[in-house]
Amino acid sequence: MFSPFVKDAVAVVTGASSGIGKAIAVRCGKAGMKVVMIDVLPMDTAVAEVTSAGGTAFPLSCDVSDAAAMDLLAQTVTKRHGAPTLLANNAGIARSPGGTAIGGSAQVFRKTMDVNYFGVVNGVQAFLPAMLESGKDGVIVNTGSKQGITKPPGNVAYNASKAALNAFTEGLQHELRETAGCKLRAHLLVPGWVNSDIMLNSKRADDPSVEPASVFFHEGKPASGAWLPAQVVDYFEAEMAKGVFYVLCPDNEVDVHTDNLRMTWAMGDLVEKRPPLSRWHADYKDKFSAYVAANPKP
Repeated sequence: MFSPFVKDAVAVVTGASSGIGKAIAVRCGKAGMKVVMIDVLPMDTAVAEVTSAGGTAFPLSCDVSDAAAMDLLAQTVTKRHGAPTLLANNAGIARSPGGTAIGGSAQVFRKTMDVNYFGVVNGVQAFLPAMLESGKDGVIVNTGSKQGITKPPGNVAYNASKAALNAFTEGLQHELRETAGCKLRAHLLVPGWVNSDIMLNSKRADDPSVEPASVFFHEGKPASGAWLPAQVVDYFEAEMAKGVFYVLCPDNEVDVHTDNLRMTWAMGDLVEKRPPLSRWHADYKDKFSAYVAANPKP
C-alpha cells in the first residue's frame, strides 16, 4: 500500500498550527517532505517542529472556507512545488454555545459548516485537479469526528458539519476508485478524544483574553483520558497502510469495541424505529447499558 510520506514529496496540511494538523505536518517533516502548512493562526511553533524533524516548512495563511482563496493558493503551491502526494484537510472549529437546534445561532451554524465541511470541499476541489493530472500515487485525508456518526446531544452544528464531511469523503473515495487509471485514494480519519487546542481556540474566538488554564483540556494541559495528537497520527498511519478507509481511533477511555457498539446502536435507532439519539433517551438508557453488557469485549 502506497505511503504518502515520501522524501522531497509535497504535503499540504490545513489546520497545521496545532493538534492533529501539526502532528501530521511533523510526521511529514520526519520523512523529509516539503510541508505546505495552512492556517489562520500563528504557526511559528509548528514550523519550528517540522524543520527540526527534517522537513522544509512553507507556512501560508489562508481561510479554508474561502473557495477562491484556496483555489489561488493551490495554483501557487503546485506551480512552485508540484502536486502534493498528501492532502490533509484537517482544519476545524467547535463553536459553543450557539450550536444547539433550539435557540442556537444561525451564524454559528454557518461558520461551523463553512470551515468543517466546505473547508474540506474547497481543499479537495482546489488541489485534486493537479493531483489527478500528475498521475502519481497520492492520499487525501479528511479529519472527521465520532460526533458525526453517533451525534451526541449538545452541539448540533458541529455534529451536522462532521456528518456532512463523512458523506462527502465516502463519495470522494468511491469516485476516485471508479476513475480509470486513478492512483489517488481518500481516508476518513475519525479521532477519539484528543488533546488538541480546538476548544481553547473556540473560547478565544469569543474572548481573546481567555486563560488556557481555565479550559478543561488542550495541548498544554493534556487530559489523561485523551490521546496526544502524535498517537492519532501513528495509529492512522498504521491503519492507512492496511488500506482501511474508516480510521476510527480509540483513546485512553474508549476502545474500538465500545465505539463499534455505540455506532451499531446508533444505526439501530433507524432500523428498530427507536427515537433519535435513544442512547441518551430516558426510556432507552438502561436498554443501551444492557446491550453493552450483553456484548463484552472479546
